[in-house]
Amino acid sequence: MNMRHARRLTGMSRDRFSKVVGVNRGTVKRWEQGSRIPTEARIAAIEQVLTRLGVNLADLDQPLASSAAQQ
Repeated sequence: MNMRHARRLTGMSRDRFSKVVGVNRGTVKRWEQGSRIPTEARIAAIEQVLTRLGVNLADLDQPLASSAAQQ
């Protein structure tokens, strides 16, 4: 799953998204660049945020957890 795509579906900036998810902006940037992957616990939190904001997880190209496992 493209983390940038997921964030953009929320309409949030990196700064705002990082605050909602509970990490710093640099962490979100590294996730988006693919140099880091979120932990399984963080993925679950991100999915909850996306769902709460009305993002249908089925609209993502693949689940967040699947993306993290591949990297």
